[in-house]
Amino acid sequence: MDAAVSRYAKPFTSVPEQVELLRRNGMVIDDDADAAATLRRCGYYRLSGYTHYFRERPSLRRFTPGTTLREVTDLYRFDETLRAVILDGIAQLEPALRFHVGHRLGRNARFAHRRGVYLSESGTVWAQGLEGTNRSKHASWLQEYGQQESRSQETFVQHFRRRYGPHLPVWVATEVMTLGTLTRLYDLMPDNDRKLVALRFGLRTKDGDGDPGTFSNWLNFIRHVRNICAHHSRLWNRTLDVSLTRPGPGLAPELAHIDDSSRRRLYGVVSALRYLLARVEPESHWHSRALTVVTDFARTSGVRLSTMGFPRGWQNESLWAPNYLPDMLLREVADSVDAVDTVNRPTAMLLVEEKGDEAARKDWLRYLVRERALIAHRMGPQQHFPVFQFRKGNVYAPAANVNVNLFSRIERTEKDPSRAAIAAQRWWTTADPSHGFEDPPLDMLNRDPEIVTKASTTWANGTIERIT
Repeated sequence: MDAAVSRYAKPFTSVPEQVELLRRNGMVIDDDADAAATLRRCGYYRLSGYTHYFRERPSLRRFTPGTTLREVTDLYRFDETLRAVILDGIAQLEPALRFHVGHRLGRNARFAHRRGVYLSESGTVWAQGLEGTNRSKHASWLQEYGQQESRSQETFVQHFRRRYGPHLPVWVATEVMTLGTLTRLYDLMPDNDRKLVALRFGLRTKDGDGDPGTFSNWLNFIRHVRNICAHHSRLWNRTLDVSLTRPGPGLAPELAHIDDSSRRRLYGVVSALRYLLARVEPESHWHSRALTVVTDFARTSGVRLSTMGFPRGWQNESLWAPNYLPDMLLREVADSVDAVDTVNRPTAMLLVEEKGDEAARKDWLRYLVRERALIAHRMGPQQHFPVFQFRKGNVYAPAANVNVNLFSRIERTEKDPSRAAIAAQRWWTTADPSHGFEDPPLDMLNRDPEIVTKASTTWANGTIERIT
């Protein structure tokens, strides 16, 4: 019966027989009892994944002369430490991933993850599946997530169930789903939202927009690595099933040196985490600890860094420089778009319908941006306009007048249009008693637009300082 399902014919071996098998293949074993204890703790099959590095080529049956069991177990323990370090790096990154997906979808609706109208059209189209059933990507995802939500026994989940019912709002739901489920939810988000999140983490296209394709690959890559670490599988010289996608030419020069081998090995893992953490937690020193673990072991053991995908001269790359700090402008633009309700240009044109036909509305928006009467955040070819600037089929005149005042001061010292737009929005959303009121100007706009205009005029004529 066994032969019908497999051609595997090797006999079962006891632990003492496994020790003797290692010795016959050339491994130096001084203490049989200690070797047996090691095999009982690690398992012969699992440990064999670490013995391959010490085997002679091309047969891979014999060990290189002088190979000791201690060398193999040292490599095994190194891999344990390495997995723990990699998991720690992912743990530093993962909360930000969960926050930004949940926060962006939550701006659309509390239960946006459950309603296809708030997700991408392609993800909600029902298609022919197995056995003639029809199921959309979202329906399949929702079934998968529903199981995770229902079995969660987290204290905060139990509180929500008792007080509000069985289902969690999306910004809570992202905390109970697996990283794989989170990755697939990201893929279901509307395209503009996916671009915004990708840009927030520093991945963009050549036109300056967010690159959701590359970011989706990175999420899947990190998920794959996390599963390897969580299941205590070998990582140190593993060729991964998922290859890390490099950003396009010139878009991330600090990653340009990563070759095809590195993208499927440990070096690609460490590089991706370094790149992302620098944008999420710039003060993190995780990469230094990870590199120390790897290089110290390589130096004391003689294990080659190239087996882990480290390319020649890697230590001279800017990614590992002590003063490496990415340009945070992309993150700041994405954060500004996410901080208030915004619309893109096509939707903004609908908000100025009283200005006439499509061409007239387009010219009107272009004119107001040029005259600094509108805040417009640029992400690649697309502009995003804070919604509070529009009322009743046109631009809201008090908001436009305030913007003119704000830009008149900001642009005296800040010549970059993106940073100027960020600074102007920050004025609107920041509570500052020097305005004459304690609430953010944006909150005061509905109550007393005249006092907001007066405050902006006073601010614009005040002492000029660089907006940071």
